[in-house]
Amino acid sequence: MRVACTTSRSQLPHRRSPRRYGKSAHRCLSRILEMLDSTRSLTSARPVPKARSGPRNFDRCRNWTTALATPSAERIACLVLGSVLTAFTVGNAMLAVAAWLAPTFMLRFVRTSRLAPGIYLGTFGLICAHAVAWDGVLPFQGAFYYAVVAGVGLTLFLPFIVDRLFCEHASGLVRAFIFPAALTAVEYLFSQLGNGSWGAVAYSQYGNLALNQIVSVTGLWGISFLTGWFASVFNDLWECRGSGAQARRRAAAFGAALALVLVGGGLRLTLAPAQTPSVRIAGIVVDNMDVFRNSWGPLSYGQTLSEQAADQVRPKADALLKRLIAQSRAEARAGAKIVVWSEGNALAFKKDERELIAAGQRLAAEEKIYLFMSVATMQPGHPRAENKIIVVDPQGRVRATYLKSHPTPGEMSIPGDGVMGFLETPYGTLAWAICYDYDYPALIRQAAVAGADILIDPSWEGPAMAPLHSQMASFRAIENGASLFRPANGGMSLAVDARGQVLAALSGSAAEGPHHTLVASLPIEGTWTIYGHAGDTLPWMAAGFLLFAFITVSRKASPTLI
Repeated sequence: MRVACTTSRSQLPHRRSPRRYGKSAHRCLSRILEMLDSTRSLTSARPVPKARSGPRNFDRCRNWTTALATPSAERIACLVLGSVLTAFTVGNAMLAVAAWLAPTFMLRFVRTSRLAPGIYLGTFGLICAHAVAWDGVLPFQGAFYYAVVAGVGLTLFLPFIVDRLFCEHASGLVRAFIFPAALTAVEYLFSQLGNGSWGAVAYSQYGNLALNQIVSVTGLWGISFLTGWFASVFNDLWECRGSGAQARRRAAAFGAALALVLVGGGLRLTLAPAQTPSVRIAGIVVDNMDVFRNSWGPLSYGQTLSEQAADQVRPKADALLKRLIAQSRAEARAGAKIVVWSEGNALAFKKDERELIAAGQRLAAEEKIYLFMSVATMQPGHPRAENKIIVVDPQGRVRATYLKSHPTPGEMSIPGDGVMGFLETPYGTLAWAICYDYDYPALIRQAAVAGADILIDPSWEGPAMAPLHSQMASFRAIENGASLFRPANGGMSLAVDARGQVLAALSGSAAEGPHHTLVASLPIEGTWTIYGHAGDTLPWMAAGFLLFAFITVSRKASPTLI
């Protein structure tokens, strides 16, 4: 039988006043908890289940079974807030604060719900959030789109399941680190499933340069760990109403670690050389849709290009090449030493490719520039194009040809061998890959190993992917200690230095019209980074910690399925 709750908060036996560990901190925390507990007046009290013999009371506060008596209104509020905020952690509508609060509320919901309902409802909430966030951004439609986001939501909910199963029986640092370790390991695993680093929490923190410097040490996964750690320690304080000594110590440890990260990042930015030798680079983007619609475009729909269709579009392709050459020459005479065409900006047919390359060689030799010719070459009768970069030096010699390693989903092009291109020049070591390749941190880390100073990233993307995709690419610059130059057809063109500071950007109306040019002076000296040489060590450490936690917890008690 349910009894209406008329007992005041101070009279409840499991509510104990927090110890006085600082009047201001206590007052602030108490107000937050009172607002979150205000939903108790909307529901009846539930009897507190009797504690089982297996689980121990954590921090001498409320035990785990007491948490299951949390009123349903509070749990529903946490589920709704966690789901809604998750929709703002990915996609083009990202809010930095959402990445910290979303897992906090979702973790509270899962920890205070019975196992099966918590998993079902929590997973459904995350799937709905990702369905909203990725709408129009991912290049999928219909049932396949919803199947993709369902897989994303289910995968990214795994850290909450791990925490729910094992955190009940853990204590101390093991308890505090289960969720952040699981979040870090699962995000890294997700990045290895063929979609690159899409959906990583770190991208939501774009613009917070002091925090983002941690990726030069840990990669994206350091920010994932911090957001998960925050959710874990805040939930412990929430559960104990701020009175648990161990919970307060864990929160203090997190605060100290976050302060260290921010101070270290600030110092890295402040101590960067104010003036360094630089090189002027120009990125050329010329409207090529008239040619694309009748050449490369139909391949995406399973059609093949005939010789007759190639003959009809060839005059437009030749005119496109002339515009690219003319625009490149103008930028070279304006002082550019390196000229880059956006991804697939030149569209050519296989038998015409030799003439295209010869035109680029003449231009580079006459203007004494390094020319990066981004070309999509098609062969009539073949289902896939060659999406590549042809690099020509100031002597007019072809120094390298690079095929895109990771074609964008739906893009009909032949994948390359996964090896970046490199070239030593008077303007530092240049490294290059194409657009979607930069969503794969492990691939671009080749640049750091080779000591690259400048990353060249010709790109082509739909307006729905802007500015997110360019912002994602900027993290590769911080990770590898090299400046990034990214001219984009259809999106945001961006140039950043080795610490992620924006040097030039073009988007919106500035990137519209028959052509536009991104011009920036980039430092010709990169910087050494830990991540560039240690790689993805942190997620493997997180996976090792989870194994240790599993062994430790299993010796005490088997996970209880409630």
